[in-house]
Amino acid sequence: MAKIYAVSDIHGCYKAFRQVLRLIDLSVSKENQLYLLGDYVDGGKDSYRILKQIMKLEQKYPEQIKVLWGNHDEAFMNWLEQKDNDLFGYLSSGGVSTIKSFFRDNPEEYNIIVKNADGKSKRAMVQDLITAIKSVGNKTGLIKWLHKKDAASRFIETDNQIFVHAGIAEYPDGLWKYATADEEFTNMYPPKTGSFYKDIIAGHVWSTEVSKDLSYAGKVYWDGESHFFIDGNVLATKNIPVLEYDTETKKYFSFEKNTETDSLIKYEIK
Repeated sequence: MAKIYAVSDIHGCYKAFRQVLRLIDLSVSKENQLYLLGDYVDGGKDSYRILKQIMKLEQKYPEQIKVLWGNHDEAFMNWLEQKDNDLFGYLSSGGVSTIKSFFRDNPEEYNIIVKNADGKSKRAMVQDLITAIKSVGNKTGLIKWLHKKDAASRFIETDNQIFVHAGIAEYPDGLWKYATADEEFTNMYPPKTGSFYKDIIAGHVWSTEVSKDLSYAGKVYWDGESHFFIDGNVLATKNIPVLEYDTETKKYFSFEKNTETDSLIKYEIK
């Protein structure tokens, strides 16, 4: 009886991510899998730690961990490789926290680079930050891993599901693979709901926004048909929802906190 777990939109929140990992035991069965649906960076202070943690998890469980990119991960990589001429656009959209996370063990280096920017062009200052980040990441093999993930597929398809960061163009019979523009996999908005021939599990948009119900803050939202939304708005709720799928019973589950005991209770989504 294998289980598939799905998690999305971690956004630099290391403590919340560690809590999630306590719910997922891949060592119990080699058939169990964890699908990570993107947006690991931007917002919280520990993006670098989270990227390293995910890389190490994949190295430990290479056949059981599946990693997808989200729009924030793409934006970080575009900035890191200077694919976008607007190098300051990323900084103004949550990127500063991600950049600073690479200097966690040496915050003074970041301060020196920024402080010395007065005598340089803005582009030169950004280049100094990029050089320093690559130096840190190259020591652990992280930069090479980031490039590998940046070039990978933006969706995972199983017999019953499609896992994706944002969404797909919902054409039947596999046509969605060709009809979905590259940027839609990670940036689709507004989110789609309703019936499809496979279940679609996505993050990107808060479950409260899709459901129009604040009681779904920090929780999984199922639209009652074919869509599961698992972005719990971690920066506000401090919680990352976990979706669990039982491949034998074909049932979905998640977890919620018991306010009286502060423990997590598993419940069926139905």
